[in-house]
Amino acid sequence: MEFTSICLAVAATLSIQPERRQFFRYEAFNLSCTVSGSFSGWKVMRNASEMFSPCEDWGRPNRSSCINRSVYKSDSGLYWCQSERGECSNILNITINTGVVILESPALPVTVGDDVTLRCSYKSAGKMILKNVLMSNKGFYKCQHPDKGESLESWLEVKGNYLLQHIIVS
Repeated sequence: MEFTSICLAVAATLSIQPERRQFFRYEAFNLSCTVSGSFSGWKVMRNASEMFSPCEDWGRPNRSSCINRSVYKSDSGLYWCQSERGECSNILNITINTGVVILESPALPVTVGDDVTLRCSYKSAGKMILKNVLMSNKGFYKCQHPDKGESLESWLEVKGNYLLQHIIVS
């Protein structure tokens, strides 16, 4: 899904609980905006099926958060926080899988040097642990259950550890 940002500045952080990119149908998630100063005038937004809509159209707003208590395939899309003045947050790409296998991967970027666990979930779980993540670990991941099929792909975003990079360069 292509998305053109109309944000004037990134001034907030959007997080999700549980902290992953893929969900089974009928699961719930909670999106929370962290804003320096007042949350007044901010909304949790989404672009699903090429339609932009605020939380009150698809979830339950609660101050600086939005709860979706039972997700459907149509809830797959891009989510962000947006102010009346055109400021916005990071964007989360959330996928609702109607199949029986999902990949639990971090929704937010991980930092170089972090350890990351990717979990294959089908009521029972397998997992892959990436120790000391590198920029080269950035990319699409998916998992496969021996009998039940495979998950959709999820993108693992890796951000640089500027302090670590500075020490190595010095």
